[in-house]
Amino acid sequence: AASHMQLSNFNKFDMTYIDKIGHEEIGKFKWKKLTREQKYDAVYKVVSDPDQYKERLAASNFDKFLSTLDYFIGGDTSQKALIGKQLDVAMKKLSQTTNIAGSLLGIYDKCKAINKPTAPLKDKFWSLFAKCYDSACASFSNDPACIDKLDRPMKEVLEYSKGLHKKLHDTSSSGISSGKGEDAKRITNTMKGMIKMQCDVILKKKDLWANLSHTCQNPCPPKTLAWNTMSPRDWTAIIHSILLMVHNKHFHENFSKEIVDLQWALQIIGTFSFVKVCAACNNGDCKCKCHKCRKQLDRCSCGNNHKNKRLKVTLCNDTVQIQVPDNLDKPNHWGHLAWNFCQFMDSNN
Repeated sequence: AASHMQLSNFNKFDMTYIDKIGHEEIGKFKWKKLTREQKYDAVYKVVSDPDQYKERLAASNFDKFLSTLDYFIGGDTSQKALIGKQLDVAMKKLSQTTNIAGSLLGIYDKCKAINKPTAPLKDKFWSLFAKCYDSACASFSNDPACIDKLDRPMKEVLEYSKGLHKKLHDTSSSGISSGKGEDAKRITNTMKGMIKMQCDVILKKKDLWANLSHTCQNPCPPKTLAWNTMSPRDWTAIIHSILLMVHNKHFHENFSKEIVDLQWALQIIGTFSFVKVCAACNNGDCKCKCHKCRKQLDRCSCGNNHKNKRLKVTLCNDTVQIQVPDNLDKPNHWGHLAWNFCQFMDSNN
């Protein structure tokens, strides 16, 4: 509206409109005597006067038009209420499969624009994150090939810490003054929990694998990647990938138990790397039998007084299925979560 415009901008109006208002407000006789600058100044004062502004609106019935427009379209208050409802709907539509932290950050900015409370956004993030995390954990626990799915919840919590978390607790912009330290601790503990979960799954699956290998029920060589078909070389690659961060102070300060357990697991895995196989057997067979009586051997003699060929030592499963990426920043690297945690801690300490 012209009533809210600076004089410098008002002077850019076409002279035709200035003349029309001037003739009506100042009078034709006086108007002719004014210079161009005086004419603009005189009309600007008229339209800038609130009383004059309201009077002219009433005289032209424009005030009734504005009231009607406000009823159908909505004024400032109605528009804010409408946008607020739209944001509520957008919040409800969010799921664990969407970009949780990014979407909520966009909603936060819109809430701030209409002075809508932003505190509920924190609970919404953690609620959706829990579902995202549980889904990734279930996939990983069922299938080691899903190691890259753990990257999604890790990225979500990292993005939250850099964006929405900081804005929610930014007191300089009327953020949530309380709970910042508690929320920051929750972020750190969540990241730690992800790595502990990863290590716990690996150690439990290793025990299952070791038992199957000991009872010779594990098929050799494996055709598909599964927890119970991985070779000792695969298990060694997995555990060493996580232990690549062992020299980072934040890693050994927070995961001392996991480090000890993983290192011990390497020792156990080493005992299953080789089995004694009868020379008459095919290379890599799990079950070894005497070449004469075909009885399964668990010692150097078959027990039937048959002359047994010398046993040879062969890898029980030399198939390599786990390919270690060159860089720890790859989601399918088994040390990716630990690397992310250490990067986060290094940048925040």
